[in-house]
Amino acid sequence: QIKHNNIEGCCLQQSCGHSVTKPNHHRNTVLRVFSSFFSFPRGFIHLGAGLAVGFSGLAAGFAIGIVGDAGVRGTAQQPRLFVGMILILIFAEVLGLYGLIVAIYLYTK
Repeated sequence: QIKHNNIEGCCLQQSCGHSVTKPNHHRNTVLRVFSSFFSFPRGFIHLGAGLAVGFSGLAAGFAIGIVGDAGVRGTAQQPRLFVGMILILIFAEVLGLYGLIVAIYLYTK
């Protein structure tokens, strides 16, 4: 298992490392612009920003689903729980906004 992961890592480094960091001046203009803009660390920053938005959105959706399910069942039995359920749903939605804020910070850095 460890040898297999090391081999995959070496292959990925060889295939991605040379094509991202060192622009080939014989390519057309569009590829030269993109390869000079997206260096290897900048590509990882964009990957991290995308993962931050994706996983925070996934967590927010999961939390909203669970709270919404329990809230609808609780509100059907006791209507006073509606305001509390809405507040908890707002706090669950903020998880997605935190991921967006982190992604914007990473992207502009």
